[in-house]
Amino acid sequence: MVVKLQKGILKIATKQSSKPGSLHYIRENYIKPLQEQYVACMDMEFGWEKQEVILFRDLWNQGMDVYQMADVLKRDPDEIAILVIDQARKGNIDKRSGGARGYTCIVNQ
Repeated sequence: MVVKLQKGILKIATKQSSKPGSLHYIRENYIKPLQEQYVACMDMEFGWEKQEVILFRDLWNQGMDVYQMADVLKRDPDEIAILVIDQARKGNIDKRSGGARGYTCIVNQ
């Protein structure tokens, strides 16, 4: 077996044919070089303190929209939207009539 690294791509050359299930076959067909991968939202913060999640759920139940919650939690609205998806998938928040837009009405005074 010969292993070569060219421009960040791992090349493995063997005299044997690649058999399904073999390490060579897996590397050849399933592992992408890092330069071909794109990781979305690297500039966003997806970590949440337990108290923040509890406050988020309370704000959700009060009917606040994503932008209002972002102001209260001092987070990017997109990070709030991801938390909405996470919490909804886990059944930690209920569906509501306004969805992510909420159902509170802000009146300008």
